[in-house]
Amino acid sequence: MPETMRAAVLRAPRHVEVVEIPKPVMSNPTDILVRVELTAPSDPTPSWTVFPDPSTVAEAGSLVAPMPGAVVRIEVIQGSRVQAGTPVVVLEAMKMEHTVRAPADGVIAAISVAAGDQVESGQVLAVVSADETV
Repeated sequence: MPETMRAAVLRAPRHVEVVEIPKPVMSNPTDILVRVELTAPSDPTPSWTVFPDPSTVAEAGSLVAPMPGAVVRIEVIQGSRVQAGTPVVVLEAMKMEHTVRAPADGVIAAISVAAGDQVESGQVLAVVSADETV
């Protein structure tokens, strides 16, 4: 019976299978036999995303939490006029502060969170409306 060794084979993202394979015959104990097969996936789009795409989870103008965390402070009040880049909400995640800024000029139409709230990735924090009659 030939000797075998175990090898970890990556079958899919986050799925590893341990298989038994025959030990290669090596002329020198430092030789290593490696066979790698690379194939392109039929659908190159990943099945998961780290950061949510705001256009798929909320209405236009929504500012969403890029990661889970705690709301440290709200920098604006509802109805205030903001310019692109104005800080709106400050989150704390992994002991670091992350500022969520207005993506465009407009008016704060809604604020959905308060200081101290825990938020999930993709949760709507506030909405910036281009309509000045809000």
